[in-house]
Order: sequence, then C-alpha cells, then structure tokens
Amino acid sequence: EPEVADLQTRGYHPIDFVRADENLSRALDLVSSGAFSGGDGSVFEPVVSNLIHHDPFMALADYTDYIAAQKRVDALYADQDAWTRAAIL
Repeated sequence: EPEVADLQTRGYHPIDFVRADENLSRALDLVSSGAFSGGDGSVFEPVVSNLIHHDPFMALADYTDYIAAQKRVDALYADQDAWTRAAIL
C-alpha cells in the first residue's frame, strides 16, 4: 500500500509504464491487433484504452513484477516435488 500511495502522490501515468517496458507494449499491441478476438481489433479497444489512459487499479505498474512472479511459479511447477510441497503447505 505505501507504494500505491507514493505512486498516486507522484502522479500515476500508465502510458509511462507502457513506454518503459517493451514487453508490456507488445502485449497491449497484441491484444489490440485482434489476435484474441477473431481479428477484430475493436473488441478490446475499450480495455486497452482504459489501461493506457486511466488504469484505476494500477495494473500496468505491476506488470513487470507479475511477469517475474509468473516465471518463479513456472520454475516451481517444473519441479513436481517442490510444487507438491508448496501446494500442500
């Protein structure tokens, strides 16, 4: 929460996160391209636009950390013993 408050105080501009992270930019471009909507790029335009221009939940600020966490999960899942132990605990 302190990080959220700090970001709000400094001013949250989601487009800055898109410009700073090529992977995030490519992900949003892929969604906008229509790749997930039968070629119709307009389907998810409101979602992408809201993220880039408003993003009230600051999802784009967390993107890099989310990707890093997902990589750790993927690695853990690859080790079935460690995954089973973690799941039980």
